[in-house]
Amino acid sequence: MYRKDVNIGSIIKKIVDKKMTTTEFSRLLGYENSRSYAYSIFNSKSIDTNLLIEISHILSYPFLLEYLEEKPVDRKFLLIEADASKIEEVMSKLQKDMSLIINKLESTV
Repeated sequence: MYRKDVNIGSIIKKIVDKKMTTTEFSRLLGYENSRSYAYSIFNSKSIDTNLLIEISHILSYPFLLEYLEEKPVDRKFLLIEADASKIEEVMSKLQKDMSLIINKLESTV
C-alpha cells in the first residue's frame, strides 16, 4: 500500500539542506539564475514523476520510497554491511523496486 499524505516538497527541502545549497540545487536542475524554481518545488505537495526521478538522481535519494507505508529499511543496512561485489546486486534490486513503485503509482492515477 502507499501513502497519500506525503508532502514531497518539504522532504526534498530537508535532503537539499543536508547536501547542498538551494542555488546549487537550482543549477543542477538547469535553472542557474532561478532559486525561485527550487522554492516552488519545496512548496509543492506533489511533483511530476519524471521531475521526482530527476531530483532523486541529483540528490542520490530514493524519493519514491517515501510513498510506501512500509519502507524497506533492511536494504539500507544491507548496503552499509555489503562488500563492493554485493552493492551492484542491491542497486539492481532497488531499481526494480522503484520501477514497480512507479508502475503502481501511474496505474492509480
